[in-house]
Amino acid sequence: MSEGFSFHAWVDESMRQKDIPVPMYLLGVVIANLDRCDGARQELRSILPKGAPKLHWHAIDSREKTRATAVVSSFGATHLVVVDTRLDHRKQERARAQCMEQLYWDSVRWA
Repeated sequence: MSEGFSFHAWVDESMRQKDIPVPMYLLGVVIANLDRCDGARQELRSILPKGAPKLHWHAIDSREKTRATAVVSSFGATHLVVVDTRLDHRKQERARAQCMEQLYWDSVRWA
């Protein structure tokens, strides 16, 4: 990373166990240059359901999901997803720790 470069990163996780052949734990990050974040934040806040403190996938309808996806994919950020398919539902913390470690190394390389 060059000196003076500032960025923000947003991380989210998901655990999938139903209706798929292999259970998995997913951890994703969006990394963006600081000067590009304010516009994206404003656009994403405009999608928030009334009274909602944050944008959450399960709380928005399909039209809002389409808008949110378009905003996130258009503002010039790096997107990384790490997947652990050796998921044991009793050891979610282990899957999270392994994905966090891999996500860190991948983020450093791509940021």
